[in-house]
Amino acid sequence: MTAGPYAIGATITDNNDVWQTEDGKYNTVYTLSWIFPATNQIYVGDTVQAVKLTTGNNVYASPYTWTIDPSYAGSNSGKPGTTEVQAVITKGGASFGRATIPVTVIPRPILSIEEVVSINQE
Repeated sequence: MTAGPYAIGATITDNNDVWQTEDGKYNTVYTLSWIFPATNQIYVGDTVQAVKLTTGNNVYASPYTWTIDPSYAGSNSGKPGTTEVQAVITKGGASFGRATIPVTVIPRPILSIEEVVSINQE
């Protein structure tokens, strides 16, 4: 699947059961669901420019353009854990709104450890 909106349908095949909605009784109902792009992990202190969105692959490309908003104030990579970015979604020049996407923040690897030895002189 590629990133984008999908209509998800569910059908009850037993005619004795139905879904009751405010619009009536139905054997099949649909809901709109978004599949968000996958993101890479970023390091503590990285900016939103380090975030890469994967919206599909070379076989199944998303028809939507997902652009990270660098001015979104909700991103904070100051500590390990999870932060978020906000993407603007467009298709053919039409706006489909914005989506807030979680991003994993990991600590930077330690390149070396120096041991300090104290010699007690009496």
